[in-house]
Amino acid sequence: MNQKEWFVLGSRLVGLYCLALAVPSFLTYTTTIFVPPGYPEDMTRFYRVYGVLMLLTPLLLAWFGWYLIKRGTVVHELAYPGFSGVSSLNTEGLFTVGIKVYGVYLVAGSFVEGLKIFSSYIFVSNAPAYMSTAQELYGLQTNLLPTLGSATLGIFFFIWGQSLAHLAVERVKENER
Repeated sequence: MNQKEWFVLGSRLVGLYCLALAVPSFLTYTTTIFVPPGYPEDMTRFYRVYGVLMLLTPLLLAWFGWYLIKRGTVVHELAYPGFSGVSSLNTEGLFTVGIKVYGVYLVAGSFVEGLKIFSSYIFVSNAPAYMSTAQELYGLQTNLLPTLGSATLGIFFFIWGQSLAHLAVERVKENER
């Protein structure tokens, strides 16, 4: 593979990283839309606007990741002026390996975070009655969904990595013909 093909492969892997990063971020920020009980009425509107704006971050991150995986022509042109494209056939196999390895990475990271959540839950559930655990439980609930989302995405990448790589380069192959 030449330098341009390695760059295309790398940018696709960065796109995959952006998509994987967007999933737990989205799941984390969805909790900011819901106003906690007992919140002052005058702050409720401000809190909801803040939540909606926070949701834009993972959505833009997911869009950029998808763009890098499917096309990325603007980025490729900036890196290599006069870029004429790279054959998808040269990068699909390595992209599949990258997807599967990244899936293992996501599962391993989620496993560690899941153990932290589990140990915190055990601590909170066995806390004495005089201890207030409402904040700790809210924190556990907030962290559980993104961790499960990352683990699920990792398993998906690991099992269906080849299909995902094929889907990512399918349209590019059609344009090369």
